[in-house]
Amino acid sequence: MYSKYTRKADRKNYALVGMVFLGSLALALWVTFHIAERQLNVQIAHQAIPIRYAIDNLIDETYRVASESEGWAGKPCNRQQENRLNTLPARELRMLVVSLLDDHRIYCSSLLDNKGAEIDPRSFSAQGIKIDDSVASAGIPAFSLYRRFAHGGILVSADLRYLRGIMGITNQDERFALVVHNDILTQNGILKGRAAQKGKAEYPQRISAGLYSLVWREPSANEIWHEIVDSWPYWLVIIVMPLLLTALVWSLLTRRRSLYQYLVNAVHDDRIIPYYQPIICAHSNRVIGAEILARWEHPEIGFVPPDIFIPVAEKTQTIGLMTENLLKRVIADCQSSDNPLPEGFIFNVNISHSHLSSSDFNAFVGEFGARFQSLRQRLTFEFTENEQIDLNGDILEKVRIIRENGIAISLDDFGTGFSNLSWIASLNPDSIKIDRMFINQISPDASTPLINCVIDMAKQMGIQTVAEGVEHEYQVSWLRENDIDYFQGYFYSKPLTFSAFVDYFRHDIMTQHLRFPSDTSLQH
Repeated sequence: MYSKYTRKADRKNYALVGMVFLGSLALALWVTFHIAERQLNVQIAHQAIPIRYAIDNLIDETYRVASESEGWAGKPCNRQQENRLNTLPARELRMLVVSLLDDHRIYCSSLLDNKGAEIDPRSFSAQGIKIDDSVASAGIPAFSLYRRFAHGGILVSADLRYLRGIMGITNQDERFALVVHNDILTQNGILKGRAAQKGKAEYPQRISAGLYSLVWREPSANEIWHEIVDSWPYWLVIIVMPLLLTALVWSLLTRRRSLYQYLVNAVHDDRIIPYYQPIICAHSNRVIGAEILARWEHPEIGFVPPDIFIPVAEKTQTIGLMTENLLKRVIADCQSSDNPLPEGFIFNVNISHSHLSSSDFNAFVGEFGARFQSLRQRLTFEFTENEQIDLNGDILEKVRIIRENGIAISLDDFGTGFSNLSWIASLNPDSIKIDRMFINQISPDASTPLINCVIDMAKQMGIQTVAEGVEHEYQVSWLRENDIDYFQGYFYSKPLTFSAFVDYFRHDIMTQHLRFPSDTSLQH
């Protein structure tokens, strides 16, 4: 049975490890992609610094030339004036044309072809600047500054070919662009109107400086992947992260598999031992029974909590064999010569849903029902209430067989799961064990009407009540005053080995000097 389970588990584990590897690889690629994208954006931002510096120098030079030529505005255009205008572009390397205006018409210019050309002031920004390649700049992309005075105006145009060259050298795919007013200068030309509006959407990143904005494109997916391929640290992330996560998951799965194997071996080797926690009669204050609790000491890590290995036993389908071995040990303990337990002593053992549903459960019931009767001891099966049982015809038939074999039924952890009156009526338990969650709500100063309701309901249905997890004297007092039938918890004793339990029972007899009551059964 276990080999069948392990083969199935191995297939699931391999599938899980494969999914983890592929998932972690996808995650590593995603992380690496975004890291590379961020790194490229940082690099592009650094590339923008010298371009912005060049733009600022160009604008400063244009304004300086404009300041020098202000005094010439409105003066007659003669050879001396033309010579003065020609000296400015000759001295300033990036200046193209300096022109004087009468109203909106160029009447004097360092470029003779400009004489008579009309200038539209509306094409300039509020600061009097624009970029274009009009006749005023001889068809060359230019940054133009227009100033109007009472006695005339000036127009200074600077060559943008130098700047465009810088942008082109930085990147060959029109990475950067200059936005002035409503126009855009790219490496390949000037965009105006609708083309400019459409072009702005292609440059989401920007640095604004008042007169202009330097904008640039984000790196493309191809650029990012090229960056990843060319950089070995990215490959470390892509390779190492999936391997580490996969190794971690495999280690955890292997450890779980090891736990499963250890448990199966422990069950087959009968290394799961019973511990006994006393059940106390609330009326006589005497020990009238014990719950059998499974305990397992792992060879490497010591005692393993039941809430860890019990689900493993259910999953590996060894829970039935574990319960059988526990009851066999209980029988052996009861048959020992040192056993002081009287006739009618009650032993409660938990039965899992998977065990109840197994095909050999009826044989299990018949064997141990008969063996406990021969010992004149009473056996009770506890069904955990938070483990939903499908009360179909087969389960109800098994419940009938349990009772036919003299075994009582108790509903454990009552109130934590799927309880309802019809379900309780179908199962017809002899007792219910009120979960410690409700017992912990009892305090010296507060009432707990919910427990009263449970006790009253049980009394009306002829069901005995057991309070689990009793740890304080005020809980004992309150429960006894409210007519609880039995106690179980650390206030009386923790789970004990059989020898320690025998000592506890003897001490109970010696201190109370009472005859063991014959009518304190957890059965009808």
